[in-house]
Amino acid sequence: MEYGLIGKNITYSYSDKIHMMLSGNSYELLSLSDEQKVLDFLKTDFKGINITIPYKNLAYKSVDSLSEIARKTEVVNTVIKKDGKLYGYNTDVYGFSYLLDKNSIEIKDKNCLILGTGATSRTVKFVLENKGAKSIKFLSRKPDNKTSFSYGQKDIIEQAEIIVNTTPVGTSENNDSLLDFSDCKSLECFVDVVYNPHKTKMVIEARDHGIKSVGGLDMLIAQAAKSNELFVNRKHSEDKYHEIRVFLEKSTLQIVFIGHPFAGKTALSREFNKYFKGNFIDVDEEIIRRENGKTIPEIFEEKGEAYFRSLETQIIKELSCKVGYLISLGGGAVLSKENMDLLRQNSIIFNVKRDIEKISENDIKNRPLCKDKNELENIIKNRKEIYEKYADFEVDNSGLLEDSMKRIWRCL
Repeated sequence: MEYGLIGKNITYSYSDKIHMMLSGNSYELLSLSDEQKVLDFLKTDFKGINITIPYKNLAYKSVDSLSEIARKTEVVNTVIKKDGKLYGYNTDVYGFSYLLDKNSIEIKDKNCLILGTGATSRTVKFVLENKGAKSIKFLSRKPDNKTSFSYGQKDIIEQAEIIVNTTPVGTSENNDSLLDFSDCKSLECFVDVVYNPHKTKMVIEARDHGIKSVGGLDMLIAQAAKSNELFVNRKHSEDKYHEIRVFLEKSTLQIVFIGHPFAGKTALSREFNKYFKGNFIDVDEEIIRRENGKTIPEIFEEKGEAYFRSLETQIIKELSCKVGYLISLGGGAVLSKENMDLLRQNSIIFNVKRDIEKISENDIKNRPLCKDKNELENIIKNRKEIYEKYADFEVDNSGLLEDSMKRIWRCL
């Protein structure tokens, strides 16, 4: 291949899409299982490649010439082959610096904590130092208690004002958490360099604790653009970064409608899907289909609410692994944190609301937990904070359906 990305397992990467948008050149993804295969690849006739986990150190040791930043960080993530020689660069430095600036994350005089001690941690340390961090410490699963400490070191975690995750924990294959954010007493911002899923478990947990948090998509785009500039010898504007981000969000995120019963989620999502042209699924209707046409009240009566909720979660878990779906949730699906955490990773969530005066008593039927307007009012009151907590945007569906759809498009 002429241009591409190599790493151990890179099926999750968006880099091919980004580079195609930047220059139109063919860009391939190649998973290589061991270091010898990487060394063999570096002897082949390519023009430019990016290198990711776990081969950035190997690349640093294998090139013929290093850029100043690559030499200082001892990390190479971009290699150009010219006249048979390998030239190594670290464009992740630019990418991480761009992420901090774009998201208005102030580093000067802050106590910073880096999760992990691999190649990316050195890149992050370099940027934090250049931006005037007061202190920089590391947490590691193999601490030396001199430069790195264990994840159980609560005093260090409590002092951190900025925390950056540079480990693979949080990826789709390993979407776990390394921190208990209730221990983060001084934390102002959590940054995760992982970009797939868009919101990792740690990003979600930080936000649930009222802590500003961002994922790694901006870093990915910016470092890719800088690499591509080296490939094609042409500058890319930050307007192009924004265009790429919008494209990636629309092509990799799902759209989810939540909201109280009778808010009109199903009708709105069906109408919206005529233009969205994705895969539409109403979770309540899918439950009915899997139960051979039994109504929801019948399922509740025959098998109980616990069974219904279990089936609901199973369907949401299946959907959370896919892209390009428009999903309408039943009103009670938000009561399960598991449901919402699964969806929040790769979804834009709309809370659909409707003025209760627009809902007639005759409309309220076939719901096991809501049989009249008084019960509906109680449900809306009791769940209001939950709907607001999980929503990225709110849509008032009290008027014309066309007006509601316009509000959604404006958000997107």
